[in-house]
Amino acid sequence: MALTKSQATKALIQAFLKAVAPYELASHGERHGSWEWVAQRWDGPICRSVRLALTPLGRPDGTGKTIVDVEVYAGAELKDRFHQDLLSTESVPDIHVSSDAFRSDLSQRLRKAVERADELAQADLDQIYPTYPELRRA
Repeated sequence: MALTKSQATKALIQAFLKAVAPYELASHGERHGSWEWVAQRWDGPICRSVRLALTPLGRPDGTGKTIVDVEVYAGAELKDRFHQDLLSTESVPDIHVSSDAFRSDLSQRLRKAVERADELAQADLDQIYPTYPELRRA
């Protein structure tokens, strides 16, 4: 029996939360055309994160099936410094996203993202958040 879109979304969120534990859901929703779920864990002053992004790409193959780009990221940040790795990306038909096999594979990738986020040291935070002095009040 196929899952409804609502059931599939709920199952996907449950798989995400289970795979990233002990990280906790920090944000979710639409961002720049993607549906994103971000889980975080504080480790002293460093905030570690795992992000799942699903982006509907339309119907590029002409079959009538919507293609979804699935991305998994691991990262960490401390004050004005951060690092983020794109660990996996794949494009799949949207019907595939509701399958048990997809959620199982995704769970493995999310657990690897947790491992990577946990490995990031302060010295790895090699990117700097931009500052906009013109926006600061004098």
